[in-house]
Amino acid sequence: MHLRSDVREDDVNQAISIIVGSFIQAQKLSTAKILRTRFSKYITNAKDSDDLILHLLQQLMTEEQRHQHSKHGVRSSDRIEIPVSQLETKARELDILSLRGFFESKQF
Repeated sequence: MHLRSDVREDDVNQAISIIVGSFIQAQKLSTAKILRTRFSKYITNAKDSDDLILHLLQQLMTEEQRHQHSKHGVRSSDRIEIPVSQLETKARELDILSLRGFFESKQF
């Protein structure tokens, strides 16, 4: 979380993750394991999402390279373009609604 004049989605997700994680840690071990599995989608952090998005982007790039190779027979160019909308669609399938954090990350 950062101090800003506006609240972003990743800030809210981080806050939810902290609250749920703290609640789970306050429980007995057996109960905590059950809660951790049931609330796992709420305790993922931004780094996990960034890793997933990077993997999706790499998959899209590989598919595009294969497509260009089959279309042109040889490696047509060193430049590959992936539309942001295509990456957003793939990310939404994994319940990742915003790519802003990824685009601002060191991984990108």
